[in-house]
Amino acid sequence: MIDGEAMLAVDDPLPGGPDWRQTAELLRPLLLSPALLGADVTILNPSLDPGDRYARRVVDLLATAGEAPVNHGPDLERVG
Repeated sequence: MIDGEAMLAVDDPLPGGPDWRQTAELLRPLLLSPALLGADVTILNPSLDPGDRYARRVVDLLATAGEAPVNHGPDLERVG
């Protein structure tokens, strides 16, 4: 689960989780694995995400995490 301060569109944001960059690094080997058959995004609450800001961030995370490592800079740490 992404740290609650970085991902506010959840019913129960919890501190101490990985930030966006760390989550991308954790997902990369999984997304690049030929054994991956599917994945689910859970807990994201659209009613807590006006303008789909966090939903778009999750889509971008999944779309880019499987690519070669990219330095997205500090903006990946926290949507603001």
